[in-house]
Amino acid sequence: ERKRKDKTPFSQEHEDYLWKDIDFGYTKMVLINIYTGWRPEEMLELEKKNIDLENMTMTGGMKTDAGYDRTIPIHPKILPLVEYYYNLSDGEMLFYDYSKVKPSTMTYDKYRGRFRKILERHGWEDIYTPSCPRHTFSTKAKKEHMDEYARKKIMGHAVTDVTDKHYTHLGMNEYLMEEIKKI
Repeated sequence: ERKRKDKTPFSQEHEDYLWKDIDFGYTKMVLINIYTGWRPEEMLELEKKNIDLENMTMTGGMKTDAGYDRTIPIHPKILPLVEYYYNLSDGEMLFYDYSKVKPSTMTYDKYRGRFRKILERHGWEDIYTPSCPRHTFSTKAKKEHMDEYARKKIMGHAVTDVTDKHYTHLGMNEYLMEEIKKI
């Protein structure tokens, strides 16, 4: 197993600062990432056709078998933020780079640059990376006792427990929504 760099989840205090500074740059995207657990690349690849605002779900994902085309709930706290980008977008994707006259595809490199501007604004540039919102989601979920099965399904991790993998049958959208509301 390759060595992983340590990541730091956003502190509650820093998350609160983001909510207070929500209109700066791409802060809304960072908050969406904190409450969905997407890998940054997965979040940037979300297509509008896979955003169901009525049922409060989004479908996307990549990297692993468990990660591809997974449907996760939209936490009620970020629904207005997702709606904001949904209504702003006039293309196929949910997120675009709006820093130029003509919107362009939001790549990971562009997102990383916008993320860094948020960190610099708050003096956090030596604390967080674009992967930290995903770590924040997982940490918040664990702290609030989200069921492990739900946490893995939302994050796109394999469920290896035989009982959950083969013998547990749930209405996933309802179940995952109830679990995500714990954070």
